Amino acid sequence: MSMYYQNRVVGYFSSIAIANNFDVEIFVGKSQGIEVKSKGSFLSKIITEVNSFGKLYIHMEEGFNCPNRVHIIIHTHILNSLYIRDSVHASVLNIKGGHFSFEGTDSSQSNLIGSVDNFKVVAFGSAKLNAVELEAKTASVSCNHSSQVRLFAQDSIAGAAYGNCNVHYKGNPAIQVFNSGQSFISAI
Repeated sequence: MSMYYQNRVVGYFSSIAIANNFDVEIFVGKSQGIEVKSKGSFLSKIITEVNSFGKLYIHMEEGFNCPNRVHIIIHTHILNSLYIRDSVHASVLNIKGGHFSFEGTDSSQSNLIGSVDNFKVVAFGSAKLNAVELEAKTASVSCNHSSQVRLFAQDSIAGAAYGNCNVHYKGNPAIQVFNSGQSFISAI
């Protein structure tokens, strides 16, 4: 099966929301651009649009079921938040700034690298987040079901853990996490 490539131009964005079954690499601090690669001629079925609030949405056209995983490379000047769901696998390099928000649901997986003051995490379903290399001063965590969260916090971690989720942390933060169910919170 042939590989298909497409470069896309979209409006300015500082937040990204991705659904379906994509493998995504995001590079922060670069000139803005999107490259889409797939093993199949269905690039026109992949929607990339920016709303009026500066959020980039990437998803498949409604009703289309992609037979293969699609690889997307995103370059952006700044990234304040990332929302992923379904079976998206995302890797983000060079996150910087005062505040960064992440939300992962379903069976999504992500790796985050960089340095921020405040890091907000929401993880549901069986989402897996590895943010040990995203150095944060403070972290706020809300996790549910069987999600797995690994993060770095220098000063504090606050939030709630429900169901059977696991929160593993690096650093020496003060911990104020409400634990309900069989959730597990521990140092790495």
